[in-house]
Amino acid sequence: MERWAGRVAVVTGTSSGIGASIAEELVKKGLKVVGIARRVERVEQLEKSLKSEKGKLHALKCDISKESEIIEAFKWIKKNLGGVDILINNAAVAIQAPMISGQTEQWKAMLDTNVVGLSICTREALKIMKENGVDDGHIVHINSIAGHRLPPTERSVMYFATKHAVTVLTEGLRRELIKNNSKIKITSVSPGLVETELPPKEYLETMPTLAPKDIAEGVLYVLGTSPHVQVHELTIKPKNLGGVDILVNNAAVAIQAPMISGQTEQWKAMLDTNVVGLSICTRESLKIMKENGVDDGHIVHINSIAGHRLPSNEKSVMYFVTKHAVTVLTEGLRRELIKNNSKIKITISSLISPFLLPRNLLVAR
Repeated sequence: MERWAGRVAVVTGTSSGIGASIAEELVKKGLKVVGIARRVERVEQLEKSLKSEKGKLHALKCDISKESEIIEAFKWIKKNLGGVDILINNAAVAIQAPMISGQTEQWKAMLDTNVVGLSICTREALKIMKENGVDDGHIVHINSIAGHRLPPTERSVMYFATKHAVTVLTEGLRRELIKNNSKIKITSVSPGLVETELPPKEYLETMPTLAPKDIAEGVLYVLGTSPHVQVHELTIKPKNLGGVDILVNNAAVAIQAPMISGQTEQWKAMLDTNVVGLSICTRESLKIMKENGVDDGHIVHINSIAGHRLPSNEKSVMYFVTKHAVTVLTEGLRRELIKNNSKIKITISSLISPFLLPRNLLVAR
């Protein structure tokens, strides 16, 4: 996070919950943070409480459902702070408005903030980044697990639709940025249920939840990645579920770093995630399974065809090395489990290597 010290981050929806927590953590890391909200007096209170921190919070009143207010807000930011380096699209509206009985204004309220407002903020931030020659900026959309699957409640279908829209907008922007040879990053952060003002009270009382700070820490993680690493999607789920029954080791880093000219940090980045990180996740999951008496668990390693043979691409040899390592680790764990009379399963799933296609950005799954 050191490279962001002194730079400008815009966080929408900072009057409470996730937005307030993200703004607070960024200020503590030394950033100039613009906290945008309708209830600006709450942001002003947060600003006062953070006066002794390394960075500074600027409270700015703005309704994300109104384009004119968004444009004026970004004009103020450009004039007074010089520009934008990070945008956290956090503002959201959640209303229980079913398809059969929901009111049109309720649907529009969610679409205007969660989809259109998010898109306007993104466009205006990118305009300023381009004007200022910022090519290492970062856009983060605070999405939801509901943006990837449909939860079993018909009362919130339109809200879920807006979050699915955010998933599509994230991928669409990623493709646009690549097409324009931009190194600006775009990340979707998808939490499970979070203790904020948005969810109905009965959900918070009966379902596992996350704290706003959990999401803020996830945002710090994606912002803290190396400039050549893009975390496209980060899913954060509650941990208070009692244990682990299934682990899918899917996270991976792929960088074209040849043996002759590759950089040490590039090789380490792949080994640290693809081999060491996978092994740590496996070990910790197995510990919890053992503590909970789970003997029918399942570990799945998402590998690659490149973990079984050597493709004809010398630029990605170290990546192929890590995938061959996954093949060995899978068989080694299988033998360990058998030796310990465990019925826990270990499976390897081999996919087509991403570097069969040219990419100018690394994507960490």
